[in-house]
Amino acid sequence: MILFEEMEIPVENLANIAVSNAVAAAPDVVVAGKEYRKVNDNDIIWMRMEGSPQGMKIVYYSYYCSNFKGSLQFVTFTGQNIIDRYQKDIEDLLNGLIFSEL
Repeated sequence: MILFEEMEIPVENLANIAVSNAVAAAPDVVVAGKEYRKVNDNDIIWMRMEGSPQGMKIVYYSYYCSNFKGSLQFVTFTGQNIIDRYQKDIEDLLNGLIFSEL
């Protein structure tokens, strides 16, 4: 899922908003990993969250970035029981993102 807002939101705030929204959907959500990364010469936040919306045990891998042109959330998710099978594909997808206009 890709969400784009045509306004700058400080990237740390953008990541915090994502956590708040995830907790609203699943109160047991936890941030299992968070770090700053550089992808295609862009500074981003990578975050892994885990939780159980609607009783489904989900892992979210997401990228968050923002500048004067807008803010982007690139969110992927899969089941906690199958993340090992798809983790490399998810990371390849996220790392393939090219910010041509952002």
